[in-house]
Amino acid sequence: MIRWSVCDTILGKLFLASSTRGVCRLSFLEELEPELDWLKTRFPGEEIVREPAGCGRLHRVEAEVHEYLSGRRRTFNVALDLKGTPFQLAVWQELLKVQYGETVTYGELAARLGRPRAARAVGRALHLNPVALIVPCHRVLGAHGALVGYAGGQERKRFLLELERA
Repeated sequence: MIRWSVCDTILGKLFLASSTRGVCRLSFLEELEPELDWLKTRFPGEEIVREPAGCGRLHRVEAEVHEYLSGRRRTFNVALDLKGTPFQLAVWQELLKVQYGETVTYGELAARLGRPRAARAVGRALHLNPVALIVPCHRVLGAHGALVGYAGGQERKRFLLELERA
């Protein structure tokens, strides 16, 4: 069973979803239907149930997100249930090693994976990151530190980087 809810934050509404194994989706909510379709595609045959905000399985995730966005949390302690290609999973796992307040470029991340010429492929994998904030793709910059490529938008990326530098 997949449980989902919507959480209000200082960055707007977040869509949260969790399987019995862990958080499988955390995204900036634009429209609900595409998020539900995303869950149906990645978890075929699973029952998808709305959970009231602030309770149940998603309560811990929501609490950690609020703590992070208020500057009281630097790491997340929730289990993840990531689904992707082996390369995507490797990119996301490597990104989890980038610490709070640190940044890395797409090229550096590719080099860490032993694929120094795969910066664009890393960018595509990050674009498909299913768990924003927790898998911190906002910490990835373009060559020479350029503020590029964030599914949540440049203003949110700038906010998150400034939050972590404070």
